[in-house]
Amino acid sequence: MIAELQNIHVALVATYETVLKARESVRLAKYMADVENQKFKAGTSDLLKLNLREQQSADAAETEVDALLEYFRTRAFYRAILAEDHQSRAGQ
Repeated sequence: MIAELQNIHVALVATYETVLKARESVRLAKYMADVENQKFKAGTSDLLKLNLREQQSADAAETEVDALLEYFRTRAFYRAILAEDHQSRAGQ
């Protein structure tokens, strides 16, 4: 039980770090899309480049959602193991 708890704790920390990285990617992708939009409005960019930046921003947001899903799944599993451990100790 202890090894399983340690393993899931490591996974929880890793998935949390993945969420943080995904959020930073979203922030940067949105920033780049905004910059490209300003360039487009100024006539120094074209619609294709703007569309690519917007698509990158959407892809980054999708990656963030996937990372959050994995984090919350891992967190739920971690909490379930803690509850199992608490119940087994309470029964002793």
